Amino acid sequence: MAPSVLFLAAVGLSDTPAEPVGADYDDLLKRRAAVQQRWNGAKLTISNARIEDTDTGQVLKVDWAIDYTGPRLPFTVLKPTLGPACSQQVELHGWWRDRGGKTMHVNFNVPGHDGPGPLPDPDRFATSKDGKPVTGTITVFEERLGETTRMRFTGKTPVFVQLDFHPHDRGESGNGGGLDAWTGALTSNPLTVTIAEPK
Repeated sequence: MAPSVLFLAAVGLSDTPAEPVGADYDDLLKRRAAVQQRWNGAKLTISNARIEDTDTGQVLKVDWAIDYTGPRLPFTVLKPTLGPACSQQVELHGWWRDRGGKTMHVNFNVPGHDGPGPLPDPDRFATSKDGKPVTGTITVFEERLGETTRMRFTGKTPVFVQLDFHPHDRGESGNGGGLDAWTGALTSNPLTVTIAEPK
């Protein structure tokens, strides 16, 4: 049976080729788990990561939530996505062991770009008026980006994913209407998703 090939991609993505890192997989997982913390009242969590089969191929879906315990309500923040609206503000990491036991890493992010920024759109932001978490899902589509972005697996391979989110877009005038959105640097918990051979 041919290996499963998951292409992690989205419009506007700047991919970092999958490459080995000089770290023990289990130790790296422990260290990355310790990175998650609350920052200026906000905490980023991913509750579910899953592979779904669609008519156009496999997609990876990552459910995220940001809860806020600070004094400034309503809480407004840019929604983390892998699209142009989050240029230079989101990174999705994946780590796994290859067949030789090496720890592999791939990083998907949204690069900066020349020209005008995203059109004014308040829908790019999420708001909580009552202190409940804001939630959403990042969908990572299967696309052919070339050999350097391929993650090949044989059998069932656990991959732990982690989201880095450092929003600097406040939704000021011309960018959402003076929202004064939260800014800072957040890292989620790492979460394991199993990628299997296609049936």
